[in-house]
Amino acid sequence: MRAPGILLMLSLLILVALAWGGSAGAQETPTMPFEMSKPGMDVGVVVSDLDKAKKFYGDALGLKMLPPLPVALPGGGEMVRYQSGATVIKLRTYPKAPPKVEDGVFQVNGIRLMTLMVKDPEALAKRIGDMGYTAPQFAAPAPAGYRVGFTNDPDGNRIELLAWGADAPADIYDRFQIGLTVTDIEKMRDFYGKVLGLKVRAPQPLASAGPNGMEYFYIAGETTVKFWAPQAERPTRTGAIGDALGIRYFTFLVTDVDAVYKALTARGVKVTTPPMDLGTVARIMLVSDPDGNTIEFATRRGDPQK
Repeated sequence: MRAPGILLMLSLLILVALAWGGSAGAQETPTMPFEMSKPGMDVGVVVSDLDKAKKFYGDALGLKMLPPLPVALPGGGEMVRYQSGATVIKLRTYPKAPPKVEDGVFQVNGIRLMTLMVKDPEALAKRIGDMGYTAPQFAAPAPAGYRVGFTNDPDGNRIELLAWGADAPADIYDRFQIGLTVTDIEKMRDFYGKVLGLKVRAPQPLASAGPNGMEYFYIAGETTVKFWAPQAERPTRTGAIGDALGIRYFTFLVTDVDAVYKALTARGVKVTTPPMDLGTVARIMLVSDPDGNTIEFATRRGDPQK
């Protein structure tokens, strides 16, 4: 990677240890209008080639593949799921692959980054490189004890890898982060902090977003949603899940999706798909945040941990 690219990505992670997920140090927001049925959110990635994606997430990253869901997907296509801590990464295709958007974390508004917690970074970096992907270059440990590396999946989605030492918190490998580049910080703070009622961590300076740039953190169980707004102009590539390749949505598993629908509509949230049954597996609904990012709420039938 070129030096400017390294500096850009490292600036994204200033004081990341204060935002790596979990509940320690976060303030409880009493107005969260739903109850999560599992400790982490899931994330959905639309891929162009499922076999290539499976090779990367399963073989290169070493994530565990979960059993297939016995359900036909809206719009057709296939889905393969991988476990990363308390989060499930859902890889799906469509019969006709949607268009690819610009690469890079800061070039486009939308969901632009996934952060995984990993063990044995040297072995992981070697395996990723040996398989022909961008080998993460893990820097020296930060004061908090983590090491940071980056790679890209076959479609160019940016993957941030945090490697932790022996003194890491006990639940560190349950944690996961989702990174958004956004158009309006205050609208996003209001939506994730007040409307959804997620726990809040103190924002941190973010040099890549400009002289006064900041990075903001909102926590749901073991998952952190973090976002930033660089000063440069850029397009927004959000909308429906199948509109483009990339990291397209994330999912709250909740105890009662119909109750969530009533609560969120009362708070003025834009619902793009009202509650509907997804076969016999789940009942789901889709909403949009202020930038049009898709958020799924789902109530699973059977074991919600699967």
